[in-house]
Amino acid sequence: MINLYNIISFIGWILIIFFNIRLNPNLLIIQIIQSFAIFDVIFAYFKIIKTNFITSFIQILSRYFIVWGPFTFGYVPKNVVIILTTVWGLADSIRYLYYINSKNYYFKWLRYNMFIVLYPLGIIFELISLYYSFFRKYLIIFSIIYFIFGINLYKHMLNQRLKKN
Repeated sequence: MINLYNIISFIGWILIIFFNIRLNPNLLIIQIIQSFAIFDVIFAYFKIIKTNFITSFIQILSRYFIVWGPFTFGYVPKNVVIILTTVWGLADSIRYLYYINSKNYYFKWLRYNMFIVLYPLGIIFELISLYYSFFRKYLIIFSIIYFIFGINLYKHMLNQRLKKN
């Protein structure tokens, strides 16, 4: 069941990247694939996977917030949607690919090195998305929240990187 979930999620994010390369992001597919990620949280909560529940919950919550807030009801420019969902797609497709075959050296290397660039880019473009929405007036508050949780998530991944390499 977990492998099927990982394969479907991998294919979903690759599909999103494909649409983005064609400069035609598909909001419905983005919403479906991102909403499907609730299983990451559920699996972590029930310890079906080794992922930290709180880390998974925070990451998925912030993405739900962007997908169902600014992307749906805001005026986020298409190029911002493309960049952000491509960053998410790269990070998640690498992660799911690693989960499918964690023994592969290249998948492992990608998983524990690409986040160094992708996580900060994701945070920056999530905040830019908030800027183009009705949450704009709370941007300073969101920036502080993102900074605090982003630093924690980044440190967590750096620690994971040290353990896995």
